[in-house]
Amino acid sequence: MEKIGNYRRVLVFSAFDIFPVKYGDQDAVSSLLRSLEGNYELFQPDGTSSDSMDIRELSHFHLKSRILSVLLYNLGVVVQVLKARRRKKNLILITTRFHLNFSAALLSIVFNIKWVSIMLDSFIAYDREYYIKSGNSFHLPFRILNFIEKLAYKKSDYVLISSTYEIEVLHKKIGKMAREKLKRTPLSTKMIECNPEGFAKERNSIISKLNTGSDACFISFHGNFQENMPSLNAAKFIVENLAQTLYNLNDKICILLIGKGLEHYDFSSHKNVRYLGFVENLCEYLSYSCLEIAPISGGQGIKMKILDAMALGKAVIATVDGARGFVDPNPIIVENIENFASRINRLINDQNKLIELGKDSRDYVRKYYSDTSEFKTLLESLNYRD
Repeated sequence: MEKIGNYRRVLVFSAFDIFPVKYGDQDAVSSLLRSLEGNYELFQPDGTSSDSMDIRELSHFHLKSRILSVLLYNLGVVVQVLKARRRKKNLILITTRFHLNFSAALLSIVFNIKWVSIMLDSFIAYDREYYIKSGNSFHLPFRILNFIEKLAYKKSDYVLISSTYEIEVLHKKIGKMAREKLKRTPLSTKMIECNPEGFAKERNSIISKLNTGSDACFISFHGNFQENMPSLNAAKFIVENLAQTLYNLNDKICILLIGKGLEHYDFSSHKNVRYLGFVENLCEYLSYSCLEIAPISGGQGIKMKILDAMALGKAVIATVDGARGFVDPNPIIVENIENFASRINRLINDQNKLIELGKDSRDYVRKYYSDTSEFKTLLESLNYRD
């Protein structure tokens, strides 16, 4: 365990808070873990794993049973953290699931444990109607979601939020003390480590596998279609509207849909759509694409799918909702969903612009979303003497 001066830095991180890449869009906190390796001792609560019960898995239960299960879940977190506290007194608790705010607030108030809440999304930043349209995956009343989120602003030491848009709105909605706690999550994507040029030699094999012409031009959209309503609706729009319009404009363009949740959809009538489902190597398939599209309506936070694509040096066309929350200015092309087909075709036919936007995308991610020491600096401010 590393010491710096008279400070001992110990981190408690709840491993079950991380939503696995296989079941979500992206492990958005993986960069934080990487930045802590070698500098902090990471405690993992006993008997937990990344596939432990999540509140969203309880949606088929009666409301009272669901709430009771979540409360018991929080109680279990308290017990595990206190067990760790017996071994190491100076703990910093980090949570990335906002429904753990119950237990985290209790530990902060009663046991004076330092607490950092990494809320990848904020509910308070949006009005009720916008949130409902985006899909209530937690199946809880909006007022309860607001109350749970406010616990973090009142009782935590810091609150990290990924979206610059949400931070700006929250500055206007919450008090001065809470405003001082708000920090931007230093997000990073694993795709920044990918070398897309390394897959260039495999283009012929992917063309054969996908049964397309040798002159096919791939554009991509990836996400968690199984549990993320905005991503699912965007995929439906692509299949039911965009694909045919785009085919009429340019039959060389082939759309790659990547992610779980569309297995039972009939794609047989769409000549220019290939559904790949979940793929083990997202980097490989995004590398074949020259453009990422995000015709998204609704949704909170920033869209990790866009960050993935930009990290690989891809141009991105997105709606206002899809592009919302990134550090401005950014190279994302914002377009009305009705104009996606014409904008895609125009950009595909301008290779110089595609290359320019791709370079801008990669430079942008390296500047604002690469691994950073900001998080370590923040945690260091919470350390106290033995």
